[in-house]
Amino acid sequence: MTTKRSQSKATARAGINYVRGVVESSNCIFQEIDLDNDVGNDAYIEFTLDENATGCCIAVQIKSGTSYVSSDRTRFVLRSDQDHFKYWSNHLLPVAAVIFDPVAERAGWIDVTKFLNEHPKRVTDGPFSISIPAAKEFSATQFGEFRDHFLSYRTEYRQGANFGLALEKFSNLDDVEGCHDGIRSLFSFHRQRLASWYFLISCFRYFRGHPLLKSLIGVLCHVPGYPDIFWSERNIIEQYTRNAATVLIRERFGKEEVIMLLKAVGEEGFQRGSIGQAAHAIIDVVKDRNQILESVAFDADISEDARFQALLLLIYYTQHTQDDSVLPCLRYIADYAAKFPNGSNQEILIEISEIIREFGAIGFY
Repeated sequence: MTTKRSQSKATARAGINYVRGVVESSNCIFQEIDLDNDVGNDAYIEFTLDENATGCCIAVQIKSGTSYVSSDRTRFVLRSDQDHFKYWSNHLLPVAAVIFDPVAERAGWIDVTKFLNEHPKRVTDGPFSISIPAAKEFSATQFGEFRDHFLSYRTEYRQGANFGLALEKFSNLDDVEGCHDGIRSLFSFHRQRLASWYFLISCFRYFRGHPLLKSLIGVLCHVPGYPDIFWSERNIIEQYTRNAATVLIRERFGKEEVIMLLKAVGEEGFQRGSIGQAAHAIIDVVKDRNQILESVAFDADISEDARFQALLLLIYYTQHTQDDSVLPCLRYIADYAAKFPNGSNQEILIEISEIIREFGAIGFY
């Protein structure tokens, strides 16, 4: 039995890896879902066009194995059950299915959302399977057709009904996958609505320790923005909405939210392209950020990692807001080392101090 389970997992992994390879080779974003949910999807795909993010995201169900291929190999067959059909028919995002044949190393795809909209009785009466012609190829050479097909959903999914459902899904923090769908939908299709940002910002503090905290940070950082976001007409947020949402962050985010952001930074720190850079962009617009960062950095009740990240940002802002910042930065480092003499970052602090003394500042990006 162990061998069979391992083989099944290997076959499933082969399908996921194939889809990931096709998506990423087309310069689009593939995010695998690992939420142990029996009724759900396997991944999200976010499309880019002409090297620019479109903000358009779909959910993907991936099946792998010869059991999903017809005996004459002229078609793929998506076999499922009523629970999945109901779930897909009410999904916040367009849903695609990709079937991978590990023997032939080829795959086919179907727009599940369109199929179920055109055959609503299949959701209630079955059969709970969908036939996919082998000619409907999912590959790097045919990916443009797949992408363009799903980009056509953008206008439809920006309607009010989808917006209301997205807010409802986002509000149920216990339903992790549904909440994730809500976040994705609000950003992909409703980011021009100030109400979307009002809910995302107002609910942020309830995501303390939540598995989707980093996903929410990755969305919220688009409000202040930062240089490594490649803005275009396909992913930009209207300036009025960005300005108003920035005011909301400034008014509603305090020490508690800053600590949450700092705890999410992780080992990568504030490197380009990291969650730390996204968190930094949000902290940048928080009211009284320097005072908050100093308070966090020297608060013994806060985790060492968060304190240290707060100290680094405090040094960053001191360097950027004071003409003669060497002595203040060195004083912060000395005070921090004295207050936490047994901390794990003592050697790093010494190194930072030496760099500041020699070069006058330390770089972050």
